[in-house]
Parts: sequence; structure tokens; C-alpha cells
Amino acid sequence: MRTPGCALGPEIAGRARAGQDRPHAGSAARFPVAADAPVSVAGPYDLVQDAQRHPAGEDADGAQLEWHAARVQTVQFLHVPGLLQTEEYARGVFTAVLPPIRRLDVELRVAHRMERQRVFTRPLPYLAYVHEAALRMRFGGTETTRDQLKHLAERSEQDGIDVRIIPVHVSGFPGAGHAMLYAHGPVARLDTVQLDSAHGPVFTDAEAQLTKYRAHLDWMDDAALPPAASRDLILDIAREL
Repeated sequence: MRTPGCALGPEIAGRARAGQDRPHAGSAARFPVAADAPVSVAGPYDLVQDAQRHPAGEDADGAQLEWHAARVQTVQFLHVPGLLQTEEYARGVFTAVLPPIRRLDVELRVAHRMERQRVFTRPLPYLAYVHEAALRMRFGGTETTRDQLKHLAERSEQDGIDVRIIPVHVSGFPGAGHAMLYAHGPVARLDTVQLDSAHGPVFTDAEAQLTKYRAHLDWMDDAALPPAASRDLILDIAREL
């Protein structure tokens, strides 16, 4: 069994346990933890390594962040978060990429995105802030989007998964232009933020940047609807489509 701590070696893992070090943003595993951690990650970890060898590899670092995180918060304003996407909706997202990618590459990325959702086979507190505009973007067409919204509402009722919708009438939106994933490490010094961009994901773990994005999340928490009202809005929009 491979454990997250083995990815960077026992010395760095030990320092991380003590909160004394932080792996570099380009390292193989961002959240080394105790070598005797009770979580088996062989399947998803090996998936990440395989993903780095084919076109879905641009998602590989994000998969590692999700798997090694103690808690995940994400902000999306153009589409449903990847961990909560249906297969057809994900296919619509990847088909919309410009310049167009080969059909085989689309299918590889879709398969990898579906495999990433195995992260929920372990306890993972997951909170998604989704702008209402994202619910109205019809990736894959109307039927696919309607099915996606129903799926999103269902997933939001699962233990450990919270979906909070930011309605369009809310003024402003800090960080608009960049989807964000905030991965909480086993200690605060190992927190990492992933920002999506047109040329691929960007990672930061600088304390000043983490403070900035924590403030963004605090704003989202104040602006977003409560979980039940969010679920109602999701289903209302699904019926409108």
C-alpha cells in the first residue's frame, strides 16, 4: 500500500507532521501526512500517476490536492464543480475546449474526471460555492444540463457534501474570472490554492495569497444561499430549462 507520506519521503513527511515545512507547489504530493495514516490511497494515487502520462494529466495535480486534503472548498462560476459532474456534462465541458481536442483525448479526460470522484469513498468534507450563472450554462445541451442539475441537487444531500449557490442578484463577485479550489492540508501550513486559467492550473501556497483567498471564501459564505435554499434554486432552474 502506498501512502501519501511516501511520495516525498519520511524526512519531509515528518517535518510536515510537525508543521515545519511545506512541499513545493510542483512536488508530487502536496500534502504529505504520517506514514502510518489509516487511509489507503493506492487506487486514486496510481490513477494520478497514470493520468500524468496522457492528456488528462493537466487534472492530475488537482486530483492529488483533492485526495490528500483534509477538507476542500471550491468556487465555480461557469460550470458545476468537476467532482459533482455527470459523465455527459463533463463531456460537454471538454468538447467546448478551444482549440478543439481529439475525441480520444476528450474521452480520456472524461474518464479521469469520473475516477476523481472516487475521492468521496473516504470521508472528505466538501463545500462548493457555485454562482447561479454556472447553473444556466448549457454544457452538452439542455437535457444534459437538466440531468446535471438534478444530479447536483441529489449530491448536495449526501453527508459531507455541501453546495451553496450565489444568486445573480448579489453585488460583485471577488476573484471573478478564476475558479478556485482551496485544499486544507493536515496542518494549516500545508494549505494550497489551485486557480484555473486558460493555460492550465496555477498553484499557490504563499501565506499572503492564502489569507487573500480565505477572505474570498468568507465573502462567499456570507453571500451564498443556505444549503436547502440552494437546492431549491438548483431544481427550479432545472425545471425552467
